[in-house]
Amino acid sequence: MDELTADPRLAGMLAAAEPRVLDVPEPRLAVLREAAGRAVSVEVEVREPQ
Repeated sequence: MDELTADPRLAGMLAAAEPRVLDVPEPRLAVLREAAGRAVSVEVEVREPQ
């Protein structure tokens, strides 16, 4: 993570990022695989200019 935050090209994007925590109720293989899938997904929110 330190490498990412040190890269000036990513500064604008990282400033707008929200910290997310993966809620993993139990460490079973299926649950961990699903959590890994959520970790690599990206949520994009499109807003009208104000």
